[in-house]
Amino acid sequence: MSTSDRLQDQVEELKEQVTRLQEENAVLVHDRDATRRWVNDLQAGQYVNCVYCGYQYGPVDTTPDAPSALLQAHVEQCPAHPMAQLKAELMALRDGCEALIKEYESIDTQLLRDLLDSSLESRP
Repeated sequence: MSTSDRLQDQVEELKEQVTRLQEENAVLVHDRDATRRWVNDLQAGQYVNCVYCGYQYGPVDTTPDAPSALLQAHVEQCPAHPMAQLKAELMALRDGCEALIKEYESIDTQLLRDLLDSSLESRP
């Protein structure tokens, strides 16, 4: 199997992983939005806590933004929260896929140049 074929297989594998993670993320976003509506109904001037690390916001009268918005911003960067871990994994896979695509494109271009050079060299 050539380098180009291996890279193409890796790119396809990464694309499948990104697609799977995007599908999983869509389900999580849907669940998060439903939970957010439920939490907003429950919050009436109470403190809001991150259940993963214990960080606390509130009460509403001392917090300039909606507690749920603050919690969402916290969740996106909380190292203990699975959503932040999923987001980081998705970004790493996306970066890896983009890097492989660029590498594949450069190899493909170099292969074409090599083929052209070799065909020109073989001419009398």
